Amino acid sequence: MNYLVIARKYRPQKFDEVIGQEHITQTLKNAIFAKRIAHAYLFSGPRGIGKTTTARIFAKGLNCVNGPTAGPCQICIPCKEITQGNSVDVFEIDAASNRGIDEIRALRENVRFAPAAFRYKIYIIDEAHQITPDAFNALLKTLEEPPAYVIFIFATTEPQKVPLTILSRCQRFAFRLVSIEKISQRLEEIVKKENLSIEPGAISFIAHLAQGSVRDAESLLDEALSFSPQGVKVKDLVFLLNLLPQEYLIHFGEAFLSLNKQKVLDLIAEVNDLGYNLQQVVKDLREYFRQLLLLKFSAGEVLGLPNELKISLSKEGEKFSFQLLSRYISLLSRCLEEMKWSDQPRIIFETYALKMASPYFGIDEIVERVENLEKSLTEVVTTEEKSNELLQSTVEEPVKVEFNQTEVISKETAEKLPFPPETNLPQAKKAIPSSAEGTASLEMCWTKFLEETKKKKFTLFSYLEFVQPKEFRNNVLTLVFSQNFSLEGAEKNSEFIKKIWQELFSQEIRLELILGKVEPRNQEIITSITEEPEIEIPKETFTLAEEKTKNENQDVSLDPVMKKLFKHFPQAQVVKRKEG
Repeated sequence: MNYLVIARKYRPQKFDEVIGQEHITQTLKNAIFAKRIAHAYLFSGPRGIGKTTTARIFAKGLNCVNGPTAGPCQICIPCKEITQGNSVDVFEIDAASNRGIDEIRALRENVRFAPAAFRYKIYIIDEAHQITPDAFNALLKTLEEPPAYVIFIFATTEPQKVPLTILSRCQRFAFRLVSIEKISQRLEEIVKKENLSIEPGAISFIAHLAQGSVRDAESLLDEALSFSPQGVKVKDLVFLLNLLPQEYLIHFGEAFLSLNKQKVLDLIAEVNDLGYNLQQVVKDLREYFRQLLLLKFSAGEVLGLPNELKISLSKEGEKFSFQLLSRYISLLSRCLEEMKWSDQPRIIFETYALKMASPYFGIDEIVERVENLEKSLTEVVTTEEKSNELLQSTVEEPVKVEFNQTEVISKETAEKLPFPPETNLPQAKKAIPSSAEGTASLEMCWTKFLEETKKKKFTLFSYLEFVQPKEFRNNVLTLVFSQNFSLEGAEKNSEFIKKIWQELFSQEIRLELILGKVEPRNQEIITSITEEPEIEIPKETFTLAEEKTKNENQDVSLDPVMKKLFKHFPQAQVVKRKEG
């Protein structure tokens, strides 16, 4: 078998051929030129991006007969042997199978011997994070003070699992994922050298599927060429890798958008019957909505997709809002996480798919709706106020009637007056005229209102008992409360207040309740409302040691509490207590 897979055949042999890791290759070249060679290195990063390849190139540069050099000749014995992997002084150790303390002890013994043929003895330890803690501890002393001819290069995909005692003894280099553009360029070079037939969109598709790994991209290309030697197309890749076709992705998106739950369940059943892996379907859907989201913000360059596909996806993305796409991606991510640990992944998928096909309003949309509602209500209130002002400006001034104290007014005439001449208060079932906006008139109206409130709802009366009616203008009654407790109680009964007022004065009002300082009101008015009804109590209820004059002859300068007491008990008498 002379065939070499593309990943091995086109493996970089020089620093300049390593793509996407210029920050590392340049540092290593400068170190060789300056002869600043460390005794231990740690290469970390995802799989298939050139960690071991860079370590080999570095070993060739150090051991080349023309070196140390940043550009190994590739023709000398050290370069050839390192390339072929059969060098006696460059060891590639797989830590996954040589991870125990016994293997590390053997390594420590070999370190003591000088290189057999090369300048440096180099140990390239792959998957170094799998070495056991005891084995790492056995390596510490050797790693800290190795012989001058020994160099350790650790390669790992999980540097966080390497003990800090090892990390502190190494120069660390973090390898990056390679961009889709650079992977596509590398694949195009390979296709051109191999004289292969492949659809341009297929190269971008492979680079996108590789997710930053050059080796994965080259392996996918090799697999695709084996499947379709005459020419690789995107549809061949979709079929080969068992990916969900674009048509299904579009159908799912339309079903979610139209809230068609039945169609969503039918699509899940269909893709399941066709043999698609449901976890992969969720991944494909998540990636599809991610593409729509990025294209919505003109960030499609990072996707590395063909222009035709970008145009198609952009048109689809116009149907979805940013909030909706973000929600879909979030739900699918959570769905994928739960499917990993479930024995019934289809149920999990169906549950989340039904959530995605349910009505949803983003916070921005809710805020916008509330603002529009507030705006419309404000416009209605403003219109009502203007109408009331216009109506009041067109109403004729109330008729002013002068009275002679000795003149007798008939009952029919008095009923037609805006205020009875005795009290200047509005009568029940009569609208409040404009003159009631005066402070004195408002006070009297309020007194009438409190009397009616006390009869119908005493708890509300207790809230309003010490309230000051400040102003009545444009059908707005302004009330000032001294305590927040009373204000809250009035707010809860605001509709009842309006109802009583309308029953009394045949006028609809609006309330403005404010918290502030309440001025003292007329004591006579308050007393007339708050006094309790007189109760007749038999005289014999009280037995007095000594009788004095009758209650009506009592001194008017008695304490107010006593005055209140006599209101309750009119037959009571005051006696002087005997001393001694």
